[in-house]
Parts: sequence; structure tokens; C-alpha cells
Amino acid sequence: MNKCLGPMTFTVSHNPDGIDLRFSATLENIDRVAEETKRFVRRMDVEEHTFDVFLVLREALVNAVIHGSGGDGQKIVSCTLRLEDGSLIMEIEDEGEGFDWRGCLAKSPDPNSDCGRGLGIMKEYCADFRFNDKGNGLIMRKRLSSRVAHCQEISALPSIK
Repeated sequence: MNKCLGPMTFTVSHNPDGIDLRFSATLENIDRVAEETKRFVRRMDVEEHTFDVFLVLREALVNAVIHGSGGDGQKIVSCTLRLEDGSLIMEIEDEGEGFDWRGCLAKSPDPNSDCGRGLGIMKEYCADFRFNDKGNGLIMRKRLSSRVAHCQEISALPSIK
């Protein structure tokens, strides 16, 4: 599906284990990504993780749109979601200059600040995450329930005779 609304871009590509989204860096498009994510977690039967996924994904996307892209709707943000080895992998990249994520990881967030809590949220709700060197790309891994991982392991076993 490809929807172009004037200078606004929003594309979604589906594959068996994931979705790829590319969109103009606007806050409105984050809501559209949320709708696509809702359909994806339903299709993958991992709805019990919806809150965690939405929390970390929205945090990362808002940062990509506001800080990474400066809210410039001419810039593109890409987001990929895929199931892999009992985990949901979420990749986000923007066209911005990046940021000093190493310095941010070394600091404790100010509890009275309205910003700077994203890394703490990721540490709490993701199994792990990492940034690219430039700081404009992020990969987060959310472990899924043992039921999902167990089903995937069983499906990989040879059939019993």
C-alpha cells in the first residue's frame, strides 16, 4: 500500500514475519504507524505485548520525528517490525544528524524533566537496544511470552512418527 498526500509520504510493505513503514516525519504519521502496528501484533498473535510495544515504539518515533528530523515533513523516518527467534525486533531510522547516545547512556535522567526518559523506558521494557554510530538509527528487541517462543521452537522440531 502506498499513500501519498501531496508532499506527505506513508508507505507500508507487509511480509510474512514483519512490516516495513516509511513516512514523512510528522506526528500525525506516528498515529498511522500505531494503527499498522496494532494490525501487525494482532496478525502475529502477540497482542498481550501491545502496551510495551506501543510505549517504546512511540517514544522512539517521537524522538525520530521531533529531535532527529526536526519535525520536517520533507524528511523520511523508516520503521521495521519483525518477529525473530521469539522476539519482536523494532528498527527506526531518521534522516537527522544523530545524537550522542553514548553520553546520554552515561547520565541519569532528571526525574523533574519532561524529556530524557526514553532510554530508561527502553531499558525497562526491552530485552536490549542499540544505536548506530551516528545516533540516528535504533534497534530494540522485545522478548515475547514463552508461549510464542515455545510455539516457534516446537514448529521447528521434526515431526513425531
